[in-house]
Amino acid sequence: MVTLVAEGNLYCRQGPAPFYEEVTILRPGDRVRTIGVATFDTSRYWLVALPDTRLCWVRESERYTTFEGREGLEALPLFPTPEPPELAFTVAFAGQAECGSKHGWLFEIVNYGTQPIESVKITFAQGLTNGVWETYLDWWRDCATRSGVPAIQPAHSALLTVAGVGPGYGQTFTATARVCARDHLLGPCAEQTFSFRP
Repeated sequence: MVTLVAEGNLYCRQGPAPFYEEVTILRPGDRVRTIGVATFDTSRYWLVALPDTRLCWVRESERYTTFEGREGLEALPLFPTPEPPELAFTVAFAGQAECGSKHGWLFEIVNYGTQPIESVKITFAQGLTNGVWETYLDWWRDCATRSGVPAIQPAHSALLTVAGVGPGYGQTFTATARVCARDHLLGPCAEQTFSFRP
């Protein structure tokens, strides 16, 4: 039997790729039975059985994953790399944007799907009162650098700026990103809820 031991916080997801929803987070010292492996975008993901019998996928990390019974890793079944859905993406906080008195937050959207992403809406549900900003595929980082893209093509990424927000240092915010394959948030669309700390 092969056991994966978490040496740090690890997301355990519904599928072997970063755009799948999180099932749980393994904490340092958690031990789970490893029952299979798959590869996505050069990363290995391990299929594990949680103590409550649910299955989920953990991305291998040299720093945060170790294995007991490592000699059994080669015998684990190899699952095929999943085909991404039409809209599959990740979103992450990427820093602050400033232009004079204008402030904003940068978010990086990575398109793992098979369709281009033409519109994005980010809704802040926690940490701000009624904070809803709709962002489209243009961004600014500072007064001298402005750029825009008509769509985020599959296998590409773009930085989006949500303008009108302050620094927010030290706070944790929860937000939902909705991405759509057509302008004006027309479908097909997909959503992802995430937390970040400016």
